[in-house]
Amino acid sequence: MYRQGVKMRYNKMVMDRINKLKIIACLLIVLGHSTAIYTGNWVFKSEQTSFFYKNLSIYVSGFHLILFVFASGFIYAYCREKKDKYKSLKELIKIKFKRLIIPYCFVGAFFMIPIGMILNIERYRNSYIINLISFIVGRNNGHLWFLMMLFILFIIFYMLEKILLSKGKEKILIILMIIANIISTKVPDYFELSNVFYYCIYFYVGYKCYVTSEKGFKKK
Repeated sequence: MYRQGVKMRYNKMVMDRINKLKIIACLLIVLGHSTAIYTGNWVFKSEQTSFFYKNLSIYVSGFHLILFVFASGFIYAYCREKKDKYKSLKELIKIKFKRLIIPYCFVGAFFMIPIGMILNIERYRNSYIINLISFIVGRNNGHLWFLMMLFILFIIFYMLEKILLSKGKEKILIILMIIANIISTKVPDYFELSNVFYYCIYFYVGYKCYVTSEKGFKKK
């Protein structure tokens, strides 16, 4: 009973820290985006120049989403191990579709595309139908790209998870994920596959951190 209580407090402490990490990652995302107008790589460009804000945006943008994906992988492992969630691929798709794809489609179809067309942003200078089709296949989806990427990443990782649990095959798969990260820019940018290739290894690192910490606790 004592050991079970200690374990519960340990899991609570770990998840509290991961949730704080997600908050920090969100704040860094806001910071990176709010200063992006000084980099020249944003939809809008500031008429003023700032060496500090430009480099701050570049620096923060280099890792804020990696932190978020890491946390997502960690929480995914926690849900699988402790919450007994995602017993089947069908269940996973159903849950993640509601949480990720429905908001993605709703905001894109009724807010992002219409606003983009009203503001006459270059990427939306087509008919609504063409813009919508492009959005559905993962093109011209602005800041919503992360939702589709995470949805696809969850599905792919779920199918790879059995291989990851096999010691003999895990190392090979890790090497393949590292290669996928390196060649991600060469992957066709449809359904966010390019970003899935890039972020998969970071999702795995978060997943592995939880699995390893759980095994370490059991040995004590």
